[in-house]
This record gives sequence, structure tokens and C-alpha cells, in this order.
Amino acid sequence: MSRKPTPPEASSSRRRSAAKPVEAVGQTLERALDPLASAIKRAALRRADRQSRAFDDPAEAPAAPAKGALPVSPLAVPFPRIPPIDGVELATGRAGFYKHDREDLLVMRFAEGTSVAGVFTRHGVGSAPVDWCRRALAQSQGEDARALVVNAGCANAFTGKPGADAARRVASAVAKRFDCRQRDVMIASTGVIGVLLDDAKITQRLPEV
Repeated sequence: MSRKPTPPEASSSRRRSAAKPVEAVGQTLERALDPLASAIKRAALRRADRQSRAFDDPAEAPAAPAKGALPVSPLAVPFPRIPPIDGVELATGRAGFYKHDREDLLVMRFAEGTSVAGVFTRHGVGSAPVDWCRRALAQSQGEDARALVVNAGCANAFTGKPGADAARRVASAVAKRFDCRQRDVMIASTGVIGVLLDDAKITQRLPEV
């Protein structure tokens, strides 16, 4: 028995019906992405509006990105103004952990009698700053903390005893400047893992900061 040839109309109809699932997926993706595209567009418009207002009020002008830094996201929102906090002084500076020009060092000084608490990772392998703060708080019970030093660009994690020695030297240098005990100085580092902290970059900038 011979098979009858398929009419061109029937073949075309099958092709159209086979394409429908793909079209449905495309329509679903379009509906799913539409709110995201709208949100990005609204954020970009808000950012443009903030920038236009900056011409009238310099205080509203966003900070220019550092040379070599990544571009600012259109979803970024301005950081809120923080009012002065009694008993806390903050200063920032550039220690040189980044190749491009951006600040990467924060020093906070606390008034005498300041109490602190720590929340630490439960991971069995902590960084040198984590180990330092855990031991310091165990000794002081969180009483009379005098300083917090934070650096970006180097996490000082997985660096063994040399990393612990670097953390201790940072705490020692800050303690001498603030006339307090080493255990009264909290330290934190964030950035590249497995690279030893060059503590001299921090201690050399302390007088300036």
C-alpha cells in the first residue's frame, strides 16, 4: 500500500504547531524579564535625577568612583548620612593594598569604657584577625575596647603563624598610639585569601590616619 503524499498545508500546520512551545517559552521569559528591565530603568532614572540635583546642591553629589574602580551599578542607592555617635571616632586612609587609587584602611577609636561583642564564623579554620578577636574578647569579656582597625584588599586568611604575627603587630602598633592594651584593639581584614598581610602598610599609615 502506498502512502499518500502530505499536502503542503498540513506540513506547514505541523511546523507552526511545533513552534508554539518555543514561542510560549519566549513569551514567559519576556514576561519574567519585563519587571527586571523596568526596575533597572527606574533606578537609572532615579540616579540621573540625583545627578541633576547635584548641580544645585553639591552635598547631594555622589562620590566619583576611584580611578581603575568598577563602574557604579545603576541600581546603587546613595549611602545614608550617619549622624555623629558619641564615643566613636572614625578615620579612613589608603594603605596601598589596591593597585588603583582607593581608600582601604579604616581606624575606629572608642571612648574608655566601651563594651563590645563579637559574632564569629563557626568554621574550624578562621583567619588571623578572627582568631585574634576571639582570643581578645575571651580575655577581656568584651570590656573596655578602645579601637577597631579594618583593612580591605587582603583577608590574611590561610596564612598560618606569619599571618597571626602580622595581626599582632597591627594590634601592638595601634595600642601604642592609643595608650591601651593589645587585647583592647579589635582587627578585621577582608579581601584576597591566602596572601600574607603586609602589616607595614597599615602601621606606616597610622600617624597619618
